[in-house]
Amino acid sequence: MAGRGLVTAVACALAGVITGAAPLGTLSRQRPAQTPSTPTFRAAANYVEIDAIVTDKSGQFVRGLTRDDFEITEDKTPQDVAAFSVVDLPMNVAGPTKSAAPPRAPSDVASNAVEGRVYMIVLDYFNLPPEETPRVQRVLRQFILNYLGPNDLAAVVHLGHFSKGFEFTSDKQRLLALVNALGEQPNADQLAADATPVQTGGRGDSDFGDALAGMVSASELFAADDAQRAAQTLAIAAQYLAGLRGRRKSIVLFSGGSATDVHQAVPNTNVTAEIAAAQVLGAEREMISAATRANVNISPIDPRGLSAIDAFASFNFAAPRPDQIQWESLRTIANETGGRALLGTNKFDELFQQFVQDNSAYYVLGYYSPNAKQDGQFHAISVKVRRPGLEVSARKGYYAASSKDSKMVAAMADAWAKTDLGSLLARSLPTGDLGLEMRASAAAVKHVGSNAAVALTLEVNGRGLSFENRNRVFADDVEVAYSAISDDGKALTKHSEQTALRLQPATHDAVVAHGWRYQTQVELAPGHYQLRVAAREQPAGHAGSVFLDIDVPDFSKPALVMAGLVLSAMTARVVPTAGTVPALAGILPGPPTTAREFSVGDTLAVFARISENNPSRPHTIDITTTVRAADGKEMFKVGKPHDAGEVGADAPGYLALIPLGRLPAGAYTLTVSTTSSIDTYVVSRDVPFQIR
Repeated sequence: MAGRGLVTAVACALAGVITGAAPLGTLSRQRPAQTPSTPTFRAAANYVEIDAIVTDKSGQFVRGLTRDDFEITEDKTPQDVAAFSVVDLPMNVAGPTKSAAPPRAPSDVASNAVEGRVYMIVLDYFNLPPEETPRVQRVLRQFILNYLGPNDLAAVVHLGHFSKGFEFTSDKQRLLALVNALGEQPNADQLAADATPVQTGGRGDSDFGDALAGMVSASELFAADDAQRAAQTLAIAAQYLAGLRGRRKSIVLFSGGSATDVHQAVPNTNVTAEIAAAQVLGAEREMISAATRANVNISPIDPRGLSAIDAFASFNFAAPRPDQIQWESLRTIANETGGRALLGTNKFDELFQQFVQDNSAYYVLGYYSPNAKQDGQFHAISVKVRRPGLEVSARKGYYAASSKDSKMVAAMADAWAKTDLGSLLARSLPTGDLGLEMRASAAAVKHVGSNAAVALTLEVNGRGLSFENRNRVFADDVEVAYSAISDDGKALTKHSEQTALRLQPATHDAVVAHGWRYQTQVELAPGHYQLRVAAREQPAGHAGSVFLDIDVPDFSKPALVMAGLVLSAMTARVVPTAGTVPALAGILPGPPTTAREFSVGDTLAVFARISENNPSRPHTIDITTTVRAADGKEMFKVGKPHDAGEVGADAPGYLALIPLGRLPAGAYTLTVSTTSSIDTYVVSRDVPFQIR
């Protein structure tokens, strides 16, 4: 990576400790009352993980079970439960009815605590006719808007249509933009290209990417029909999620099902039909094998609802109904992977509600299989609870790796086991189980030629730093790396920097209590990116990564634009900070902060880069900063017109100070909005925050 070896010796001396600063452990996204814990496991090829939903006779999730309450058998042989945890997430989704309170703005801060559900949304346009696109978009928007919680991570993958990438995000607007882009260009699958990790020289990463690309190439050459290609690509999607442990991983498959009757594989007089059916059946079996090995459940949804049956039956009464042919494979996929098939109904709200519940409360069990053979054979799993009257829902088994896919499985396991910074940046999801709790924020802050300077702020929980006491000087070496992933899946602006922390006792105590901050300036061209940031410290080797989405506007265009907001506060100075953002030098009263929880009596500072390059005549730009309570009540407002030159791309920028002393504790939304006197178009940015 560029920049490796640059060492900055930091002797962080605080001018004074400001009381009331929120420690890094208080994340901007509120944790549920009972947070999930990740089971501890050794990296091993024979490790098997299962998520089990336990319900009582009324169908309610049963809490309070322990490891000793479960019995697991593989091929009827009892297994020792080596790892155990419970995930119990709040049902914090909008649901079918809208809340009376206005929806809260999404957080502009990302953390590496995977606190919500994990969905890969797959749109199977191989098996959905193009004329169904508006219906698919409508149902998918319904799912994203009403059934994705604020901490959930989701990605959108297109099969058979153009896709700009499928990085996981909690940004609903980003996901909706991908949905709205359906049908732009046909048949340009980029799954393998997007799944190929950032190349950092690690052989395991290279093997993983090569294997994925090889599978896609093989599927294209081998494809007899679209159903087979869809199954092959779904297998890759399942393997892409294999390394994520301790979570229920769901592929939400929007599909109409294969039109190929797999029963034609039974010998008959139509040899061509036999071959096609056998190929589709084989591809589907390989996909189910990949999903069961990766502990990924697949839940198919036919977005056509009842119209699929009605349209089919209206012109062909004698032929088998769709639920006998097209949906048969979808039901099989759901049953064998532990998912839920949502077919033949228009009651999507009811089904989505149950689907979210399935992914909200469950037990995670892990054991080490005595089977080490790569024979591709099925191994039956049975999960039971010793308490009477309870029902367990879990996958029924898994397919062992075969000699055919052993290289893929080994490369994938090797890639996920690595904890160097390049490998952490290459993972599909942020990493929060290696000792470093992190959060990050980023915003474009200045026009630089044809690019923009982006202020990137990373804050690390000080309890994860393993300082060595060297004669009352506390030493730790922290390396931070980052990369920007563009919409076409390319890794840009790769960089790493090492900071040598040598702290006096008072500063060390402040880091442990309030965390450590790293800030830097990144230059990016206009566009959308996923910024991936990873950190690793020594001597203990604790590490972590965090991913965040950022839109970099084009400040050179005539139109009125505003980048994201940068926040600081008087209490932000309590966190020892390394690095600089030259574009913000002398502007903010303190360093940028990822904290979104502040104390009563603090002063909040907000910076925004606003630009309009319209020299047609002198004009003003009205800028207003507002703070509203959770019920929408306006609690603070300041605004006035500015000469366009005062806030342009080359001006110092807009800064507002917000005293919090008069605001009671609670949840708020900060909004900066702007409009030009020669145009009625309003641009605004929102940031949620808390006062405690």
